[in-house]
Amino acid sequence: MGCGFEGFEVLGLKWLPRLSRLQAKEITPYELGDRKWQSSIEQLTSKPALVCALRRIHAFTSLAQAIKHVEPVKGKIQSQLIMSATPEIAFRQAVLIFTDRDLVSDAQSRPILKYSAPPGIYHKAKGAEDWRGQTESIFTYMLSGPPLLYTVLILKPGSWSSNLGKILRKVNIQKFVLVGLKLVNLTKEESLHIMPAEAKQDEASRQAHSDYLTLAPCLVLCLQRINAVLKLLDLLGPEDPHMCKDKDQFLWRAQYGTSVVHNGMYGSTSYQAAVQDIKCFFPEGLISDHLSLVLEKEKISILTRDIRLDTSARRRTLKSQTCQLGPTQDKGLLAVQGLSAGMQSADMSGFPSHTTLLILPKL
Repeated sequence: MGCGFEGFEVLGLKWLPRLSRLQAKEITPYELGDRKWQSSIEQLTSKPALVCALRRIHAFTSLAQAIKHVEPVKGKIQSQLIMSATPEIAFRQAVLIFTDRDLVSDAQSRPILKYSAPPGIYHKAKGAEDWRGQTESIFTYMLSGPPLLYTVLILKPGSWSSNLGKILRKVNIQKFVLVGLKLVNLTKEESLHIMPAEAKQDEASRQAHSDYLTLAPCLVLCLQRINAVLKLLDLLGPEDPHMCKDKDQFLWRAQYGTSVVHNGMYGSTSYQAAVQDIKCFFPEGLISDHLSLVLEKEKISILTRDIRLDTSARRRTLKSQTCQLGPTQDKGLLAVQGLSAGMQSADMSGFPSHTTLLILPKL
């Protein structure tokens, strides 16, 4: 690809001596009734055409910008460049020109490969295991849309105690779904796991990061959305908050970080790093109301409810011990004694109705 077309993954190329009338009607940028519609159809059905199937993040806006910068070559007739206007139109055009076997994904040329799940984890072409191996069905991908991925956001000491509401609002505005939340006191080994690679190479920097990360509890969030890993990293910005402010004052590290060490937040740096982060901080699994091929493939347990809030067994224990006190006792005394007996052998979180407090200390 020429200048401006970097970052696109070429899925298929097909040269046609001419388009059929049906293909031309679908590809022409003009609507029936427009003055140029008929001439566009005649041109498309009378001249050769090279059709390219491309894929990337923000493909439509990126391709439109690239086409605007294509400069005509002097002395040569400028070819007409037509692109699909929407994903729906792209699908209709693709099925008229390509078959599923014509479109082959090239994972190695995909710039965001490290932020995406392994190729073919979601959509396999039926009966398409040939010389290309396990192939991804591009048409199925186009119909189902981008997959949901998972990433981990860690709010470091001092960044969340007085800003948690604002941070959660930002998370919600960016269409992330919170599927895991945990307060963690990091060990030195865990702090090394989330430390920037540059910091690990210098003893003083490594010690400074370790001291900061283990100073107080961190809040660990597991987030779900389309393109979750790359989206979160784009929102966080560079590791240095000062660089963030120079780039964009609304980047999250620019708002909640003060230095390279005290930069406020950590985000999983790649898809594989996100998987390791989830297994490290959420070994019990993640709550999901649907079957996730990503979690299944990565052998991460799928929970239908939070096991730490499963209090049915504790409720039965408390109820049975209350009834053992006998029916002749005063009802008010029965309640007090039953509650006291239950407290001795069962966790009070199992009682049917409680008032409790969530305290977020200022760090």
